[in-house]
Amino acid sequence: MAHHLLALEKIHQQIERAGGAISFEDYMQMALYMSDYGYYRCGSQKFGASGDFVTAPEVSPLFAHCLANFALQTDLSGNILEIGAGSGVLAANLLKQLAAQDALPQTYFILELSGELRARQQETIQAIYPQAIQRVQWLDVLPNDFSGVVIANELLDAMPVRRFHLQGENIYEQFVCWHDGVFCYQDRPSSDQRLLERIAALRTQTTINEADEYLSEVNFLAEDWIRTLGNALAHFPA
Repeated sequence: MAHHLLALEKIHQQIERAGGAISFEDYMQMALYMSDYGYYRCGSQKFGASGDFVTAPEVSPLFAHCLANFALQTDLSGNILEIGAGSGVLAANLLKQLAAQDALPQTYFILELSGELRARQQETIQAIYPQAIQRVQWLDVLPNDFSGVVIANELLDAMPVRRFHLQGENIYEQFVCWHDGVFCYQDRPSSDQRLLERIAALRTQTTINEADEYLSEVNFLAEDWIRTLGNALAHFPA
């Protein structure tokens, strides 16, 4: 609770510095990734029965086995890059399965920004398949000219999003403000060209114009990240 209150106060201070409101994207960025205080940057247990949620790799090794079989069917299995490896259980089970097929990657890269999660990943790999730990290399940034298999399990859905609110022809972006001791939404008319262009495309591609009111989100950061990842690849498979 003490940590929660500190994180809350940091976001509140940022709202005050910004003049009373910050975009939902900035709010989500701080809540999840703020140094020392964000959800994914603090040391609390996230995964498993004693954490907040469970992902497929935590349930059984079958998910890792499926990914290993996919990697074996490509000509890119010389290296593997996992981005955001969580507890490390997916990496450990994937390496164990590849070893059983005599197909360990030359290097298993893990791009992980959380020091706490890096330590947990090392412990997990050591516990499940310690023979492969020497093949694992942790990164702070994407490698240049990477050739291999890229894994990013449940990563894009944890990236901060832009929220928008349509009322008839009016387009609003949702911001977060502070009122009576709690965070709350605040709609502001949007002039952001990228958001306006995306909404205009959605109006022609979907039936959202049939609704009197429409609330949704768009993940520009995910799109930009995929583009950056593409630029980091040495080549694309045919």
